[in-house]
Amino acid sequence: MALWLKASVLLASTIIVFLTFFVVPSVAKDLAEEKTYYAYLSTPFVVFVWVSVIPAAAAVPLSWAIFSEMGRDNSFCEKNARYLKYISLLSLFIAAYYFIGIVLLLIAHLLYVPILICAAVIISICFLVSVSCAALSHLVMKAWLIKAENDLTV
Repeated sequence: MALWLKASVLLASTIIVFLTFFVVPSVAKDLAEEKTYYAYLSTPFVVFVWVSVIPAAAAVPLSWAIFSEMGRDNSFCEKNARYLKYISLLSLFIAAYYFIGIVLLLIAHLLYVPILICAAVIISICFLVSVSCAALSHLVMKAWLIKAENDLTV
């Protein structure tokens, strides 16, 4: 199972890198050509998206470490609970970052509907990941405490 989870992280990371460094600049260029009054926002938009990938990239080695522990049959350990909490916070940061971006574009009257839709999807996904990882972190910590208590009684 750990192997499949690691493979899924590699696949997801590859897709995100492809979207971030190839699709987003292309879309920004097309948008600048199609809507010339948005042309000056092309570079800031690309940089904004690139910066948002940094926390996601920070979560990859954490998830890799969690899956490695699972491969060693040590799923319920304090380290996994802590890493899940970090992933939750990183995901929440990304959601907040995009929310602030939407608010700034709205204030400047520059919010373009497709950008709003993409940002709303990203915010929703990041929020769901954050909540799920926070809940899993709590459960893993509780399971680790029960496991540690049982190890002491045996």
